[in-house]
Amino acid sequence: MMALLLERVKDTETNFFLHFIFRQRVQERVGSEGDALALAIRVLAFVSVSIRNETDLRMLLDLQQEDDGWETGINTPARRHCID
Repeated sequence: MMALLLERVKDTETNFFLHFIFRQRVQERVGSEGDALALAIRVLAFVSVSIRNETDLRMLLDLQQEDDGWETGINTPARRHCID
């Protein structure tokens, strides 16, 4: 969603400010826990502001299964509290 906002803001000063804040916030999350979906979204968020996120990309690839897919995430620690 933020990537869409950054594309649509036409005011240069506002766009620069939003890019700056967004880049700072996503960089704070590098290496934090997450299931495959969270990691994929974080990698895409970095791509949207032209930053390489090798750490989360490696974590995502480590979660990839032999069939090239990922688990659903329902049994991950971050999701267990949602279904208990």
